[in-house]
Amino acid sequence: MSWVEDGRKLVQDFLTPELRAIAVRLDSLERIVEANESRADKRFQRLEAHIDKRFQSSEAQFDKRLQASESHLEKRFQTLHGSMQEMDARSEKRHAEGLAALDKLTDYHAVLVRLARLEEKVVQPTQ
Repeated sequence: MSWVEDGRKLVQDFLTPELRAIAVRLDSLERIVEANESRADKRFQRLEAHIDKRFQSSEAQFDKRLQASESHLEKRFQTLHGSMQEMDARSEKRHAEGLAALDKLTDYHAVLVRLARLEEKVVQPTQ
């Protein structure tokens, strides 16, 4: 036998079975990794679904609270707006009453001035 044939026989007898065993082990490891990836994907999908459900629930609660707050604020605003309008109306009424009272006072003053002039005329001729 030649040295090349001895080397080839050595490779076929010892290395080829080892390479086949390694290939089988690699195939087995690849299947295990694929199974683990599949399980991890399923767990991530379940986790994502759970998080989505919780987020939607939280979002719904937030929306409900926000609507309740907006409703409360709108009622409060309407109450305050009504009070402001009432105060405005009372202010206008009091202003008008004050102006009317001033008009009466000026009328009263005019009457007093006229009365004072008449008294002067009545008192002067007798003196």
